[in-house]
Amino acid sequence: MAAKWVDQGWVSVRDLAHLGWSSRSISKLKKAVPEVDSGISELGRARDLSEVNGWARDNGEPEISAKALGGSKVRSSSESVRRRERGTHPKSKLNGKPARQKRTRQPPSNQAVRNAQAVQAQLDGKWFDSKQDANRAGFLSAKDLEDRFWTESIMGKLLPNPDGFGQNHFGSMPVRYWSVELVMDAESRGEFISAMASSLKRRKISWEQGVSSIGSSNRELQLPFERSELNWSVILGERL
Repeated sequence: MAAKWVDQGWVSVRDLAHLGWSSRSISKLKKAVPEVDSGISELGRARDLSEVNGWARDNGEPEISAKALGGSKVRSSSESVRRRERGTHPKSKLNGKPARQKRTRQPPSNQAVRNAQAVQAQLDGKWFDSKQDANRAGFLSAKDLEDRFWTESIMGKLLPNPDGFGQNHFGSMPVRYWSVELVMDAESRGEFISAMASSLKRRKISWEQGVSSIGSSNRELQLPFERSELNWSVILGERL
């Protein structure tokens, strides 16, 4: 270690690492205290010792001295970590509280829950190999609902757990399906009209544009009844 440069008022990044400074503190120091030409050919560019020590005092890091770099007992990085865990480090945010808290069991992920529901759907005979099969059986997918301007937020509020699941050919999460009757019942409620009106307004879409767009998307559905029954103009009637 270049302790001799410290005697001359200069310090390098390697000296800071030797003193147990964290990489985060060193990165901050690099931004706060710029390097300058030390005028020493062997050292090259370095940082002024007084500026570095001033920054260290303000930020809870050990100050640099030739004695420390020469092998005196200094705080190691592991000791710094232990002080942070105990909450006694000047930069600790724990305020004296122990860092190690009792780990709580994390809830299962959305994918884990949906996979479990999909297995149950297969056992109950509510598994569809394709979107066309589901439509023919009278079920609409989440994508079909998105074509009707539904959002995940509105689905979560107005629709219960899916009635069925199906193969997803473009990802790992199984496709969700709801019965047409359930969707039509949800769309006939006042809370749906309120939520959808706000959603369409945010997306700068009028009810008239929505009704027209839904009429077009319905033509792609292969349902076991007249597709026009799914038009908002039919479901909502005079409330539009």
